Parts: sequence; structure tokens; C-alpha cells
Amino acid sequence: MKGLKEEIKCSFIKISLQYGNASLKTQVLGLIQKVLSDDSMSPLIKLQFISIVIDILEEVINYEW
Repeated sequence: MKGLKEEIKCSFIKISLQYGNASLKTQVLGLIQKVLSDDSMSPLIKLQFISIVIDILEEVINYEW
């Protein structure tokens, strides 16, 4: 799981640096909406995934470049 978190974080950093934090937030919201609408995932998995994504988003946005 740690590898996946690092991969997500790297993707978020790239988006943030290239397009800005507002675009990153918009893309993350889209990702969360897709996860919430996916009926093949259990509610617990959805919650865990969204929690991880939000934690990573906060870390990337609050990072001092």
C-alpha cells in the first residue's frame, strides 16, 4: 500500500506543479466522485481510499516548495 500512496503523491505533485493546486483539487474531486459511484467497491474500501487520497492531497497542497 505504501508504494501506491507514493505513486499517488507523485502524480498529485506533478499535477500541482504543472497546472496548480486548483486544478489538482478539481481532478481529485472527480476521482472521489468516480470512486463513490463505483458499485463494485465496498463502502469500507471507498472510505479508506478517499481518506488516503485526501491525506495525500493535504500534504501536497500544504508542502512548502
